[in-house]
Amino acid sequence: MKIFQVFSGNLGDTLNALPVLSGIYKATGEPIEIIYREKMKMFQGIREVLEYQECIGKVTFENEVTSDVKARFMGLTDDFEKHINRPWETVRLDESFREQNPDIKYEIDDNFILNTPTYNMSSDTIFVGDRKKDSRADHRRKFNLIESCGKVPPDKVVYLNYNDPLLYNISLIKSLDKPFISTFTGISIIADLCNIENIVLYDDEIGNWDNKTIDYSFNKHYYRDRKSKAVHVDDFNFSEYEA
Repeated sequence: MKIFQVFSGNLGDTLNALPVLSGIYKATGEPIEIIYREKMKMFQGIREVLEYQECIGKVTFENEVTSDVKARFMGLTDDFEKHINRPWETVRLDESFREQNPDIKYEIDDNFILNTPTYNMSSDTIFVGDRKKDSRADHRRKFNLIESCGKVPPDKVVYLNYNDPLLYNISLIKSLDKPFISTFTGISIIADLCNIENIVLYDDEIGNWDNKTIDYSFNKHYYRDRKSKAVHVDDFNFSEYEA
């Protein structure tokens, strides 16, 4: 089954579809060939990450398909039901797909966990996933929030190296014995899909993003019954997590 994820481009927003794709696969038994916008290529190793998931048979980018390809579409609905636990982006993706593909009956796989290789690298080091500056990234929000906030001692943490393959970084954060410290960025949504303890730091900019409350922004991307928690940088106490 080919599915074109029309609004793919931002890492976290795009991967919010995985519980939907997993549910479709479990209901149909058909591995999915997911088609992404070209922009997704900026995330090093995204193809390997997706093709490591049971529900994905193949990752294809828009320039790799011909104009006559027959694919089902997954967009984003504007009018959607605000689920009590499920990320609202996941809901929007799901409702869009159902509207355009009423012949497919499935349930969202809310138990979906990102699958990764096991490297036997359990670590009690505290790792950080900051939002690093990149000319191709969304520039509406600031970069390096964690590094610049003064609340996370640089000599007591290790920052993820985004030059490393994404599949390796995901395997690393899944192996952590201590909480992962992140912010509102793609790697943080990945941590939520791994169901690990995930401290999502934010500042006043995100606290009033698009004139929405922090609860709205958090609910948009994270499961409320998993292990992610939003904490304002002014309220963050690093010593609570290093013991």
